[in-house]
Amino acid sequence: MVKSSEAWLQDIVAQRRGRLKIFLGYAAGVGKTYRMLEEAQTRLAAGDDVVIGHIESHGRAATAALISGFEQIPEKLPVGQPALLGELNVPAVIKRRPDVVLVDELAHTNAASWNQKRYQDIEEILTSGISVYTTINVQHIESLHDLVAQITGVDVQETVPDAWLHQADDIELIDIDPKVLLNRLTAGLIYPTDKVARAQDHFFQLQKLTQLREIALQQSTQQLSEQNAQQGQQIRHFLVAISPAPSSENAIRWAYRQASAFDAPWTVVHVQKSGKNLAPTVQRHINLAKKLGAKTVILQGDHVVATLIAYIRETQVANLIIGKHVTRAWYQFGRADIEDQILAALPALDIQIIPNRSQVSPIHRLLGWPKKLTLSVQRRDVWFAVGMIVAVTLINGGMTYVTSDNALKIMFYFVGIIFVSRFTQGYFLGLATTAVSVLLFDLLFVRPFYSLQFYQNGYGIIFLAMFVSATLISSLTSKVTAQMAVSVSAATQNQVLSDLSLQLLTDDQPEALSTLTQQAIVNYFKRSVAIYFQRQKFVGQMPNQDADGPEVIQWVWHHGLPAGAGTETLAGKKAFYLPIGYPGHTLGILVGDGDAFTLADRLALERFLTPLSAALKTFYLRQEAQRHALEKLDARLKSDLLQSVSHDLRTPLTGILASTELLRQDQTQSLSNQRLLTNINHETNWLIQMIENILTVTRLQQGTIVFETTPELVEDLILSAIEKFKWLHSQIKIDLTLPDAVIWVQAERHIFQQMLINIFDNAVKYGGNAVQIQIAVTVAQGQAIITIQNSGQPFTAAQLAKINHQTRPNMQSGDQQRGLGIGLFLCQTIAKLHHGRLVAQNWQGGAEMQLSIPADKTTA
Repeated sequence: MVKSSEAWLQDIVAQRRGRLKIFLGYAAGVGKTYRMLEEAQTRLAAGDDVVIGHIESHGRAATAALISGFEQIPEKLPVGQPALLGELNVPAVIKRRPDVVLVDELAHTNAASWNQKRYQDIEEILTSGISVYTTINVQHIESLHDLVAQITGVDVQETVPDAWLHQADDIELIDIDPKVLLNRLTAGLIYPTDKVARAQDHFFQLQKLTQLREIALQQSTQQLSEQNAQQGQQIRHFLVAISPAPSSENAIRWAYRQASAFDAPWTVVHVQKSGKNLAPTVQRHINLAKKLGAKTVILQGDHVVATLIAYIRETQVANLIIGKHVTRAWYQFGRADIEDQILAALPALDIQIIPNRSQVSPIHRLLGWPKKLTLSVQRRDVWFAVGMIVAVTLINGGMTYVTSDNALKIMFYFVGIIFVSRFTQGYFLGLATTAVSVLLFDLLFVRPFYSLQFYQNGYGIIFLAMFVSATLISSLTSKVTAQMAVSVSAATQNQVLSDLSLQLLTDDQPEALSTLTQQAIVNYFKRSVAIYFQRQKFVGQMPNQDADGPEVIQWVWHHGLPAGAGTETLAGKKAFYLPIGYPGHTLGILVGDGDAFTLADRLALERFLTPLSAALKTFYLRQEAQRHALEKLDARLKSDLLQSVSHDLRTPLTGILASTELLRQDQTQSLSNQRLLTNINHETNWLIQMIENILTVTRLQQGTIVFETTPELVEDLILSAIEKFKWLHSQIKIDLTLPDAVIWVQAERHIFQQMLINIFDNAVKYGGNAVQIQIAVTVAQGQAIITIQNSGQPFTAAQLAKINHQTRPNMQSGDQQRGLGIGLFLCQTIAKLHHGRLVAQNWQGGAEMQLSIPADKTTA
């Protein structure tokens, strides 16, 4: 299957990235740091460059003893803080560039750093190509937060997104028996004596440790299964419906665990009522979902269930997860549960109910209810209400001279209340107009005048009906107005996005594309933003920029992660910085004012940045494709030229070779002429062989060689190559050692023999014109190994590096001996085509080339 350009780019990013190994435990004291240091000592002894970035020995002598021998990167000390609070010095680690850096406590929260969390520091180090060893306990894994709290009763504050476990190249579980761990605690090997009792009250109880250990084992097994699982069709998609209730947090974590277990996608959806802002708790739930890798969707609608049902039908999701309170609020009695309403409409839907374990007391809920009522009054509405009351009162005053029936006057006030409730926003003015109308009616038109007599003639019931009517009409008016506003906003946004997408098709330059998007955002949000389309170039107006804004922009561009206000990186900044692009490649950055954009605004911003990302991606991929096309054309022209010249040279060289052979057979030639003819003959043979190599290389690069392997005897391949080689080097003696077994390999006979002849030729050259080379064939671990040795000078270190790491033909070798250029590159290429490996090395008698290829079968 041909890889897409995105797949190639992702492979390049993965190759540049350092490797991450996590040592996972279920409690403090199991030996995570000790095991990490042990493995680091092994790598240090093997010659790897291993340094310590941050290690916490917790006063344990065994751990402290292992630290000796390592270089320790000086830690970053927060200003005004004790030295004990030293933090990982990321710039110093990147500048030092070791092979591996040891960083303890992955879940740590930084006291003074650009990044809020240590795992973000480690991300920077990994992106720089440096491998990292780190440690973590299961209670710090985000999706297990609620389970750990249920088991231990401790609300762990420092957590790490589960994505970190999924991106780890290796996870090693550090496991010991809980009873042994408790003995360590009692012996003072984990905490000082004065802290043992407190530890026993929290995590260090046999039942709790046993449950935590089970979770750690499950987590490690799940990670191993994910690494070994083959990609298959996804048959599940989990949808989590959230609300401001605390139970939604548990539902999100539960859904993540299920989605991870089934390797399925999952989406978090919230239905936002029209005209209302997102509640802070909902914002926290959405941030948690994004942290765990969910897709988040915010729907607009006044009927939560109906909107949710419509979305489920549209997306055809089969699994719905809902968080729920165990107890019901007083105002919910008589109302059908949400899950019952959904099941009535979608009977085939699979619904999981996740209960909330921390309930809000009814008294607290009742006391908090008035906070939901907000007072939002516009001056225009106030004057309208006052005018309506005055007008109705004057009309009723005039009606006094026409009729003494108060029913007609009540109707006039009622009509006035309806008008105010209908044409003003919110509930307040409608209810206030009702109250004032009742007071005026009772004071001015009910005998005795200027007194309150609500109880007469059933006026109290009429007045109550007026209040209820005003409330209902205001409610309906608010909903209709909000729905209209949402519809207009959605239609406007869709129209703006549609126009933007069409405009982006008219241009293909990054600056113009960024300008179009920036103008669309400013026109829609009525707020200024700036878009960087290059590291130093931007369009638009910069908001209140931070003093270190350029450094933040460089950081976001390098890491492809958001930063600034409202994020986990540099959250104290005034502006926020959003990367534009796709994973592994930042193509631009949007900078906006952190105070001017709400969470809902930022979610909408992503919709504006998506078409820009696609347009920029298309532009750069097109540039890359053009560059590759030019390189391919250039390579093709060079190959055609080499092939043409090679063909033109081979004919006269063959003639020269034949002529020199005839002249050498003439016995009348003098000794000096015989030597000269022999030298011409050897040089001509070398040129013919070099031309043959060039032709083979160009055919391989162009893909014109038909590479079809057939079962071949290794002995037959070697003997045929020796026969052709002896025709060129008749004076060379070859010792061939074969095993008793008959070895078969899959090989393309012609180019395999060409590879062997080139290797034999180099053995002669590097043998100082030796008259003997040794060839030995062995079998080991399913590989046929052909070893060619000479008895001359060994390879130099530079030559070994050039041969073993050659990725392209070296047409300008600086070596005195010919053959380290295109010939050995061809040998390496042919070996790889046969799924084999060619390695240059030295033996005690000189130079050695070892060729290993998979043995097809071996018979005794």
